Amino acid sequence: MVDPRPALKAIRARAPRALHVAEREVSRRFGDWRFGFPREAADNIPLDTVGLGAETRVGHEPSPWFILPRILGREEVGPEDVFVDIGAGMGRVVLEAARLYPFKRVVGVELSEEFARVARTVIEKNRHRLRCKQVDIVCADARDYRVDDDVTVVYLYNPFLGEVFAAAVQSILASVDRRPRRLRLIYFNPEEHGQLVATGRFRQVRNGRRIVRRWRRTDRLRLYEVVP
Repeated sequence: MVDPRPALKAIRARAPRALHVAEREVSRRFGDWRFGFPREAADNIPLDTVGLGAETRVGHEPSPWFILPRILGREEVGPEDVFVDIGAGMGRVVLEAARLYPFKRVVGVELSEEFARVARTVIEKNRHRLRCKQVDIVCADARDYRVDDDVTVVYLYNPFLGEVFAAAVQSILASVDRRPRRLRLIYFNPEEHGQLVATGRFRQVRNGRRIVRRWRRTDRLRLYEVVP
C-alpha cells in the first residue's frame, strides 16, 4: 500500500497559497464592482495594446485592494499631506488614498489617456465616498512630470524601469531640494531598489504587512523616506 502522507503533506503546503490567490482574486473583482471599475481593471494589460509599449515601461497590473493600510497608518497622514501615484493606471490606489486618508490633495499620474479616462470616471462616481475631495488625474509621461513641492507621499507599483525610473526619482529629489521636507515613498514590487538606494538619498523605513497573515512582513512592499 502506498503511504498517502507525503501527498497529504504536499496538499496542505499548497492550500494556503491557493486560498491566498483565490481570496486576492475575489477581493479584486468585488472591489472593482463595488466602486464601478470596468471588468478589465482587474487584469494585467500589456502597454502594447494601448500603443505605449516600451522596454522600460511595465504593463498595467492593478495594485491589491487595501495596499496602503499595509504600509501607511491613517494616523501617519495629516491634513497638509499630499499624495501622488506615479503610474496610476485606472486609479485604484488614487481612489483608496482619497477614500481612506485625510490627505489635502491626491494626484494620479498616468501615461495612457485611456487608463486616465477610466480613473477620472471612477473618481467622479465615488465623490460621495471620498475623505479627500481634491483629486486630480494627470495624463503625463513620468520622464516629464514635475513633482509638486507640497507632495509628501509618493506611491509606485513598479510602473517603469531604467531611465524612466531614474527620471521619476530625480523629479522627486529635485522637489525636496527646492523645498526641504519629509517625503515618504511607498514602493510595491521594488525591482529598482538598488537604483533607488544608490542615490544616497532614500532610507528604507519598513516593510509592509501581508494581506492574509497580517502579522507577517513582506519585502515586496517597502516604505522609504527621503533624506533632505
